[in-house]
Amino acid sequence: MGRTKRQHYVPKSYLKRFSFDGTLLHTFLLNPNTPSTLSEDELKEIWKDISLSDVCVSKDYYTIDEQNPHNNNGAKAMALEKGFFQDFAEPKLLDVIDTWERLANRLLADKVPVASIRFSEAQRMDLALSAFIQYHRCPRVRHHIESVDEVIKLHHKYTQQEKGLPIDPNFKSIDVAFSHADKTFLNPYLWRMFYTKLSSYCLLLRVSDNGNFFTSDNPVVIHKLGAKGYNVFNVNFYTDDFSLFFPLTPNIILEYYCPSAFPDALSMNDTMSIVSKNYEEQVNKYQYINAEKFVFSPKNDFSLFIKPNNEK
Repeated sequence: MGRTKRQHYVPKSYLKRFSFDGTLLHTFLLNPNTPSTLSEDELKEIWKDISLSDVCVSKDYYTIDEQNPHNNNGAKAMALEKGFFQDFAEPKLLDVIDTWERLANRLLADKVPVASIRFSEAQRMDLALSAFIQYHRCPRVRHHIESVDEVIKLHHKYTQQEKGLPIDPNFKSIDVAFSHADKTFLNPYLWRMFYTKLSSYCLLLRVSDNGNFFTSDNPVVIHKLGAKGYNVFNVNFYTDDFSLFFPLTPNIILEYYCPSAFPDALSMNDTMSIVSKNYEEQVNKYQYINAEKFVFSPKNDFSLFIKPNNEK
């Protein structure tokens, strides 16, 4: 199995749906210190077109160390990158998108405001699984495991120093790629809890004829109901109720709502509906808040967040 060094945590095949030419993405580069208005020259530094190959990618992000003793099931180096994502998860996501994109195009062509959908159990599971996998494969979730890895390495370093011993250059901490997968997107208990929770939620597919649903480097937005500030993203699937938003294409977004918190969603359960540009902008704000480094606009319009300083 050949090695792939540069590995995307948001698949290129998904991001390509948001590209304006199949190669580049209109990109907003996030910086917490960016003011709300900028000069045209300043704007060009954070609002630019970037290749699909150069966003949401990291070297050896999924590569497993076959020699690490913590790789306790003997997984091969490319088992995640190729065996799981390229051969299973990403084709499944594209099948999901293709299925609902065809129906969305019919709704837009016929100007049908709301259509009831009889989801099969397989379709429900594929929608939920695609969101589950994409949510957990991104850096925000992985940072916790990377932090544990750093603590273990520091502990080894300081322990050796206290004993007057040299630091072992071959010391192996946890395998971050293996541990990330094992604790999240390959964790059957976590998946079961997630799907059980979503099975009781209202499932909606929204369609925008404006075609400017944003996506980002954390495209699946899951936030805890009733939380404030940064705690809104600190979700425990076992105990917390939450809402979920996942743009599948520039025209379609998958949404789940807790019926006890959003009783109005009950009347829209199991539907695909056309929404306004104002609604599109509302969920685009979620992408902006949830993103880490990149936000992508199919129409190259980020004026919702930032404007040239010559605009009123």
